[in-house]
Formats: sequence, structure tokens, C-alpha cells
Amino acid sequence: MRWDGWDRQSFWTDEMSSLGRATVRLRDIVPGVLAYDGHPPLYIFAVHFAYYTFHLGPIGAVRIPSLVFGTAVIPVIYLLARVLAGRLAAVVASLLVVVSPIAVWYSRDGRMYALTWFLVMLSFLLLAQASQSRRWVWLAAYAASVAGALYADVSAVMALAPQAAMIAWFFAVDRQARQAWLRIGAAYVAGWLMFTPWLLVLPQQAPLLHGTFAGYEPGWLTVGHLVLDETGLMASYAMLWSLTVPTLVAVTILALYGAAIIIVLRSLRAAPLFGVVTLALTVGPAVMCGAFLLLLNAPGVLTPRVMGISAFGLALAAGGAVQFGWDTLRPRVTAGRAGLAAAGVAAAGMALVSGTWLALHTLNTSGWVGESWRQVAPFLQAHVQPSDGLIYYPVGAKILVDPYLPASSSLVRDGVGIWSSPHDMAEAYFARWTAGHDRVWFVYHAGGGIDMPVHDSWLATQGYTRVFGDPAEQCGVLLYVRGGISATVSGQLPSPLCGKGSC
Repeated sequence: MRWDGWDRQSFWTDEMSSLGRATVRLRDIVPGVLAYDGHPPLYIFAVHFAYYTFHLGPIGAVRIPSLVFGTAVIPVIYLLARVLAGRLAAVVASLLVVVSPIAVWYSRDGRMYALTWFLVMLSFLLLAQASQSRRWVWLAAYAASVAGALYADVSAVMALAPQAAMIAWFFAVDRQARQAWLRIGAAYVAGWLMFTPWLLVLPQQAPLLHGTFAGYEPGWLTVGHLVLDETGLMASYAMLWSLTVPTLVAVTILALYGAAIIIVLRSLRAAPLFGVVTLALTVGPAVMCGAFLLLLNAPGVLTPRVMGISAFGLALAAGGAVQFGWDTLRPRVTAGRAGLAAAGVAAAGMALVSGTWLALHTLNTSGWVGESWRQVAPFLQAHVQPSDGLIYYPVGAKILVDPYLPASSSLVRDGVGIWSSPHDMAEAYFARWTAGHDRVWFVYHAGGGIDMPVHDSWLATQGYTRVFGDPAEQCGVLLYVRGGISATVSGQLPSPLCGKGSC
């Protein structure tokens, strides 16, 4: 399910950022990330090795790591539920993760979220193993997974901070295992100590984090959207702002998840570790989100990908609820009673899995990254002449278009561009690149201070007339000709290019 469709969506701007940061010398990755990115560098290193060591193409280099880790999290969920609750819980929880829309979507997205979620869930599995076997190898692996999750993305703290509260709680109440929980707490601290080098430079990234990731407006509507995103009933991250399933199915799924959380709460005494882990993954991120809003005014936490770990907690809750329900009813079923109740438990699990699969089907058929750069490449290939100038602004647009051009295309060689720059600096470059060309193409994406209407006016003062495209759009392709040169462009770029209804 993750492989099918991983190339369905166009390469898009955030993925361009991953590739742009990774296709540099190894020693230049960290300085580049610090200067221009808002995330730690682990995923960028993964892309770098995928590109240079495994020789994957641009799109494969950024997406295959997500595909690998987004798939690998499924057995992690299975093992975690199996260790903490039972085989039936493991089957239901892992099936829900298999078809979870948000888990599948970010398994195909060339960013760090699938890797982060994998390492966070691995840390919970290793913590569970360490609490039961008490061998030092599990503690060492647990510390490494905590550090790895943080180096993948700081959003891991949404589940790792509740994990600290969980360790402290067990240390306080489980007197017989207090020594074991003390060692687990030490391993947790060791994981954070391994992250200390990046903690020291994190303030340098803070303006990027706060300025780039605006998130949604705080309010109950946003809370509702996030709940629907995490349960798979909406996919705002894929531009699906309405229910992905019929209303009755959505209400049923929400009710079943609510019942699952209640059952988990009631099972805290019988299965304390399972209950606390599940609450740390479901309620914990919501508490952390509120704390970030109150203390740091950080609305960037109000985005589905930051809260995405909650979807795995919901899957665990549902699996555990089915397991506990069956365990309660099984003695009566074997005695010939409670058959209807047992059938109800089975139906609830099947309803969750099938309803979630239906939501995934809607995501696969209607979800969208918002940009269709794969459509720009054949358009340019058909219309740009050897004597034309081809300028990308920002040059990241070239990273987005080049993978869809034939490897032998002269456009790959001839296209030029710069990152976002002050207007006078950008226009100095434009003057150099337009010199000697009667026809000049601009491929642009308006963001980060890029204002194409300003540059459109400047080109007019240089004797160029725009004959194709609209610089007022968020992104697109523009054609300018000098003086009285005539030019026509047959056909149009498929619309919309950069967002539903934006072009």
C-alpha cells in the first residue's frame, strides 16, 4: 500500500528542501541545515547516502527512506502491542497502521516524519523490553532510539516528554521494580545527552521553526480538524478538508476510538504498562501541544504531521480494547454464552479497519500535495528553444522540474537560478542571464520574499514584454520576448499547478 502510489504525487517544495540540503558535501550538511532549515539533520543524512551511496534518483533518494521507515514501523507496532497486550491486540493495531491514511501518506513523502515516528515507536518498544528483561543491551538500544528520534525531528518530543512522565510515574508507584525503572530513566537521560550537541544550536534554528511553520489558528475548530486528521477521517495535509468517509462511518469510528480510550483507562490496573504507553501516545501529544501554545506561542504544533504520532497511539488503544474485550468474554464464550457480545467485539475491530481502509482509498484517489511540477517539465521540453534563456526563481524550482526532464535534455544543463534574494541582487543576476536572449522563460515559486510582479515590472523596463503566464499567481511559468519579437505558445499548462483553485 505504501509502494503503490509513492510516485503518484508530484515532487513538491518540502521535498525539494530535503534534496537541496542533502546534495552537498557530507561536511556541508550540518552548516546548511543550521542556516536554512528548521529540523535536525538525520533525515538529510539518510537522503545524502540514498543519493550518493545507493545511487537513487532525486525522487527516490528523498522518498525511499520514508517508504522504508514507514513500512518498518508496522512490525514495531505489532511487537509493541504483542508484548504489552497480546496477539489479538497486535493484529488489530498493526492492521490499523497498515491502512492509516496519515501513516501511509507520510511513508510516501520525502520528509523526516516517517523516520521520526519509526524511532519514537521503536523507543517505546525498547522501553517495554527493558522493563521486562532488564538486560543492559535493551537499555543501550533504548537510549540510542531516543537520541535518534530527536535527531530525526524535534517533534519527537511530543511523545518523548510524556514518556519521561511515564517513567517517573512507574518509578514512584512500582516499588518492586524501582531499580529497573531507575535504570530506564538513566537510559532516557543518556538519550537526551546524546542530543545535547544539537540542543546547543537549536536556538539558532528557533526563528526558522517559529517563522516557517505557522500551523493552524488555535481554537476548537482546529482541535476538531486535528482529531479528524489523526483518526483518518480528514486529510488536511493532503488538501482534503471534508470527511473522507460517509458521516455515519465517521461517527462510528470516532465512537469506537472513544470507547477504546475508555477501555484502556479501565485496564490501567490490569495492564498498567500498556495503558500508560497508550495514553502517552494519545493524550500526551495533546498535552504537549497545549503546553507549547501556552508557554512558547508555537502554533506550528497545530499541524497533523507534528501530532501524527497520536495515530499510532489510537491504533494501540483500539488493538488493546479488542484484546481486553475478548479476554473478558472468552470464558463465557467457551461456556456457550456471550456469543453475541464476542461478535460485537469482532465487528468493532473490523469496522475500524474497514472504515480506515475506506478513508485511505479516498486519500489515494483525491489527496494532493498542492503542486504539479511534473507537468511543467514536458511543457518546457516542448516549448523552450535552444536560443531561449531559462531562469528558475528560486533555483529550488529547478530541483523540482529536472527529475521529470529526459536525462539528455539540454534544459537540465542550461537552466540557471538563485535562491530568494533582495530584489536588486536578484535583478542583477536576471540582467546577466537575459543578456543575448530575445526570449526568456521564468519558472518561479512565490515564497520567502519572492515577488514576481516586481520583477515583471523590472523586465518591462529592460524592453521585455510578457506573452505568457501570470506573475500574480503563487507559482508558474512566464515567457518574455524582447522588443517587437512575436511569440505564441500553443497549449496551456494544466491548471491548477500550485494548489487547488490557486492557479
